Amino acid sequence: MNREMTPAEQGRNGIGHTAPPPAAAQAPAAPPARPQPPPMAMDDSILPEKPRNDLVFMVCEWIWSQLGSRMPPKGSVFEIEAKLGNIVNLDGGERIRLPVLSEAIFDRMGFPNLKTKFDTSVMTGVAHKGLNEFLNHTVMWTKQEIDRGAARHPVHYTHTREWDEYYELTTEGRGALQHLTHWMNPNHRLKVRQTFSKETQEMTAQIIKIRVADLEIYNPNDVFDYRVSISLESPWNGPEEHLNRQTERANDRLKDRLSYKHRDYQIDLTQISHPDGNHQDHEVEIEINNDSFLAALDDARAQRSDRYEKCISGFVDNIRILAGHATHAVQARPPPPGM
Repeated sequence: MNREMTPAEQGRNGIGHTAPPPAAAQAPAAPPARPQPPPMAMDDSILPEKPRNDLVFMVCEWIWSQLGSRMPPKGSVFEIEAKLGNIVNLDGGERIRLPVLSEAIFDRMGFPNLKTKFDTSVMTGVAHKGLNEFLNHTVMWTKQEIDRGAARHPVHYTHTREWDEYYELTTEGRGALQHLTHWMNPNHRLKVRQTFSKETQEMTAQIIKIRVADLEIYNPNDVFDYRVSISLESPWNGPEEHLNRQTERANDRLKDRLSYKHRDYQIDLTQISHPDGNHQDHEVEIEINNDSFLAALDDARAQRSDRYEKCISGFVDNIRILAGHATHAVQARPPPPGM
């Protein structure tokens, strides 16, 4: 007698069992990923050291050639400063044009038929105002950065009003300056500058300033060139009878000065009024703190560090920044990148 089989029996006998559909075709499994090396830092060049900045190197060499083996006389100080202006052709009064497209040290000896001078009077009130706004912003921005914990040096601001009076030395007065003889330039007359505070009417300084050397940098991509100057400033403590007044009036130069001190440098924006009252001049200058410069010079003499080069590099960079922002103010163009 036939009977139906249970599903289990059917399965054992292969009856009623349907084969499963073939599995869908699958791509072969990808091989396991190889471990990747950590990303490499990009090399700036074939050597880890940066090549020298040739302009900074030449300024370093030039200052060294003047002062590397010399020390200021007792009580005197070196003044290393730079001013904005233009290298102008004396024949036509216009700014010179050189066949270069970037900053270059101007060698007058290479142009014997070209008579030039460095003119600081080309600095305008518009450029001066633009630099004032930029530096005031820098004072505030730096303070904000320090307040939130950034490692920055503060920028200190001062405002002074002074006037200068100038005197020529008598023969007796010049005779009292034997310690300065080898610094004197026979083409320059020695003058004593007396400086007075407009607020207190008191004398704040009485010095003799001797210009040692100048280096002019042509800067075609900005409105202004710049001049680096080395001077020796020495106090004058001689008697009044050794001085001859140069003019009849006081207040030879009334100076309204805004000063910004950052680390080893001081930037001065000065508006100068003259006795005739008919015009004002504007000056922009930066100088290196004398103590900082002498310490850097000592390190260079002892070959202890690169402090001297860094000191001069920061000095040159600051004058470049000022030239760029003064140009921005005059031309109303965007400020220099990163400035």
